[in-house]
Amino acid sequence: MAFEENKTIISFIIPAYNEEDRIKESIQAIKRNNPQDSYEIIVVDNGSTDSTSEIVMAESAILIKVDKDTIASARNRGVSVSCGQILIFLDADVLVTGKWQNEIDKTIRSLREDPFIVTGSRCDVPDDRNWIFRYWFHRMQNEKPNYINSGHLITTKKLFQSIGGFRKEFSTSEDYDFCARAKGVGARIINNPNLQVIHTGYPKTLKEFVLRERWHGFEDFKSVKNIMRSKMALVAVVNIIIAVSFIIMAVLQRNFILILVYLMLSYILLMILTLIKFGYGRFVSLMVTPVIFFFYVWGRSLSFIDRIKALVL
Repeated sequence: MAFEENKTIISFIIPAYNEEDRIKESIQAIKRNNPQDSYEIIVVDNGSTDSTSEIVMAESAILIKVDKDTIASARNRGVSVSCGQILIFLDADVLVTGKWQNEIDKTIRSLREDPFIVTGSRCDVPDDRNWIFRYWFHRMQNEKPNYINSGHLITTKKLFQSIGGFRKEFSTSEDYDFCARAKGVGARIINNPNLQVIHTGYPKTLKEFVLRERWHGFEDFKSVKNIMRSKMALVAVVNIIIAVSFIIMAVLQRNFILILVYLMLSYILLMILTLIKFGYGRFVSLMVTPVIFFFYVWGRSLSFIDRIKALVL
């Protein structure tokens, strides 16, 4: 792909592991909604065993093949071969949109003027017919995060290199750590909902949802410091303490109504957290979102149990 010397070259960095069902759509969305500046698409095949690499080559994107490693390491590898001074990190199941295209050139101008910016947006849902999409992921669009998710994170190579990129030892939460270190050198974190992207890989069932949060939360329990800096990690620890206490009391007293008391107490507390996290919204949202929140907390609670098991075994 040829680049104009008088324009900023933009590098899309896409890590992919067994994404044969989604990577073509992701690449084509970039081509369809591309920025005005010259760009390159770099896909880092992170040890795939399916036809991901063949699809990437057929789409004329730059392919880098690496042995299976953390997604943070794959992103760093993509940057190491990139030409761009603007870096756009996307997950392989994230699609840029026409709305994103309308906003990206203004974003690029801002990054040229001030390279110490990390921006991007929360990924939106492909539709809102699924109740988890509607009452959880879509509502997250209104949240004001203190970091940018690396599924759609935009910054400059100057800032990336100044903080040493993503920490490759992080299996999850590498984006939170990246933004924290970026803020440490004076960078601004700007969530921009106008940079709309669609995440096609959101979980559609409660089981998938719990497994997703169980995996995402694992890094939060790597150390006491990590737990103390994560509100949800603290909530998960408190949840386990309360749940175990109620279970023990129920068994000792042979009064299993206490389990229902735990569930009712959890629902009330999570309704309060829903108001804090998402605001009021519609009445049905206030009723349904705490239910999903319950499974979210238990996904993170299982992360804590997984970490303890990893230390003991």
